[in-house]
Amino acid sequence: LALEQQAQQFAYRNLRRRLDLHTRKDGTLYTASSRVKFKSICDSPLLEQGISFLSQEAEMHYYHMLVEVCRKKGDHQGMMRHACALVALFESYGRKDHPDYGMALSKYLLVAHQAGDYAEFQETIEKWRVYLTQEKHLDELNIYVKMSYWKLIGYLNTNEFDAAEQLVEEIEARWEDLLPKLATGKWLTLSFNVMVYYWINDDLKSGLRWLESITLSRGVDRRKDVVNGTRLFQLIFYYEYFLQGIRPERDLENKIDSTRQVVERDEYANLILRSASALCKTKNRRDSLPVIEQLQIELESLENPSKEYFGRAEILLWCQAKLQGCSMLELRRSLV
Repeated sequence: LALEQQAQQFAYRNLRRRLDLHTRKDGTLYTASSRVKFKSICDSPLLEQGISFLSQEAEMHYYHMLVEVCRKKGDHQGMMRHACALVALFESYGRKDHPDYGMALSKYLLVAHQAGDYAEFQETIEKWRVYLTQEKHLDELNIYVKMSYWKLIGYLNTNEFDAAEQLVEEIEARWEDLLPKLATGKWLTLSFNVMVYYWINDDLKSGLRWLESITLSRGVDRRKDVVNGTRLFQLIFYYEYFLQGIRPERDLENKIDSTRQVVERDEYANLILRSASALCKTKNRRDSLPVIEQLQIELESLENPSKEYFGRAEILLWCQAKLQGCSMLELRRSLV
């Protein structure tokens, strides 16, 4: 039995290493060869349902992998189910000091955000904070960076704008200290979410610095989805600037031309470029409403569960607010 247990542990550990390596190389399954490798991992009999586990370690690896497999497939219901099971597994075994428990909590936050399920979001952030305080190599600033990153996401998606305002003020005040602690991907997404806070509050001047910090970044490989999405989002951002009389129409035309040259093209990119060009040609706000209505319809019709279009939700919110004749903040508050 001991030999069988060791063999199972080794098999699951090896498969998980393959999946982790694959995710680091091509987490978006961009190439055909990457999709073939991912399918071979998914087809492994080790991932079959109802497997009898001989060790806690094998069971933990199993749920870690199922979360990632479901995430890549766009199966939000599956990834939430397995993420909850993974966290519960560590807690039921009394393994809250295990290194993978912290990873399980952070993975839960990731998949809950992608699934739009924030019921236990802040509670999980607090569990993670308690776990991180036990890590001797992490100081207060490192923990603050990790917490503020996820807290802001939670606040923005549950319409807790007073809490978001306080947190954004703290981030602004401490930004120079926080920046060295942020990996590239976290820096990009945190900057995007701070900008989104200002966007929802119709404070374009405050949001511009955060927008430009992303769109003007160069050589970013890890989160091209954030950079490309932000470059497309800026077209609607600058159109709103034009509507408010802050920037001339020509600025938007130049942005459209430059964005068309650098952004990676897909159905979402083509839609935003086409819509921004159409908005440029409208003579007044009333003429722009049919363009905005069509943009909303097409944004809502984009259906690719495994593809995250960065900035789509924020542009969609803007369309809905324009068509309803209210501010984005009023619209968000009405949804509570």
